[in-house]
Amino acid sequence: MRIFIFNRRKILIYTFAILFIAIFIFLLYMIFRNDTIFAAEFTSNSIASDELENRIENLNSNNEKIAYLTFDDGPNKIITPQVLDILRKEDVKATFFVIGKYVEEYPEIVKRAYQEGHYIANHGYSHNNDVLYKSEESFINEVRKTDEAIAKAIEKENYNSYVFRFPNGFIAPQYKQKKKKAIELLSKMNYTYID
Repeated sequence: MRIFIFNRRKILIYTFAILFIAIFIFLLYMIFRNDTIFAAEFTSNSIASDELENRIENLNSNNEKIAYLTFDDGPNKIITPQVLDILRKEDVKATFFVIGKYVEEYPEIVKRAYQEGHYIANHGYSHNNDVLYKSEESFINEVRKTDEAIAKAIEKENYNSYVFRFPNGFIAPQYKQKKKKAIELLSKMNYTYID
C-alpha cells in the first residue's frame, strides 16, 4: 500500500504541467490541421463570379500552405497605426475584423488600412454579447450597422464585407444556441463566418 502526500505546491505544479501539455497539444493540432480561409470583397449588390465561387469551394483541396493574418477588436488609436506601420514595412496584407463603434470613433485609421490594401471585415458593432444576441433583429442590426460604419469610413458606398467574426469566438460556450441561430441569419444575409 502506497500513500501519496500532496502539498499545495505540488498540486499547482501538476496542474500547470497538465495545462501546458493540453495547450501544447492544441497548438500542434492547430498547426497541422488543414483548414484554409479566404476572404473576398463584395458590394451589397455584387454577385460572385463562378471562378471566385470555385476558388472558395476548392480552398481545402489546395496543398499549398497559406497563413492569413487577422486582427480583432479595433481600430485602436495607438496600437492599430503601429501595426499598420509594421505591415507596410514588411509588405504584408492582413484582415482587420473591426468593431463598428470604434470604426465610428477612428474612421481615419480604418480608411488608412483599407487604402493600404488590407481587408476590412465585420466583428459586430458593440462587441457586447447581451446586445448582439438579444434578438434576431438585434444581431442583424449589429452586423449591418458595422458595415455601414465601414462604408462611411472608407468612403465606399454599399460596402459589405460578407465576412463576420463572432465576438469572443464562435467556439466559446456562452450563447452557443444563439450563435447557431446567428449562423442561419448570416447565411440569409449572404455572409460567412470565420472563427
